[in-house]
Amino acid sequence: MKNWKVVVGVLGVFLLGMLAGGLVTARLVHQRAQRGFAAGFPRAAEFAARRLNRELRLDSDQQRQVLAALRDAQQEVRAVYGRVRPEMGR
Repeated sequence: MKNWKVVVGVLGVFLLGMLAGGLVTARLVHQRAQRGFAAGFPRAAEFAARRLNRELRLDSDQQRQVLAALRDAQQEVRAVYGRVRPEMGR
């Protein structure tokens, strides 16, 4: 009869640990995402350009074109986000 109490107790502690870990993780992810949006993800274009270069083996001219296109797209996204951000907080 005592064995089931030990098993239930261990499972309860395990489940509480999972719940606490999930809540802490969700909060950290939310905070980092908010900081990233607020900063406009300044290195996103460079990160994407490096990845595309690695996967597609672009020459230097293609690398410059891709980086320029990504930076332009990033500016457009920032402009749109700036317009819709006040409505997102509602």
